[in-house]
Amino acid sequence: MPKTKKEEIIFSIIMVIFMAYTMLVYNISLNLGLTYNTFLIALKGLPTVALTAWLLEHFIVSKVVKEKLLS
Repeated sequence: MPKTKKEEIIFSIIMVIFMAYTMLVYNISLNLGLTYNTFLIALKGLPTVALTAWLLEHFIVSKVVKEKLLS
């Protein structure tokens, strides 16, 4: 687990990218089926989804989780 603020940010970015891409592939494959094109479509949508997910995780979710863990 991350020990410093820099490690925390890098860890969050890596986790958000993998989770966002996986969920994009899953949701697109539910609509179109799992094909090679599914991975390309998900890759095109990744920057917007990953940025949104990271901002929400960093500024909202992590603060709530830290409060719950410390209480």
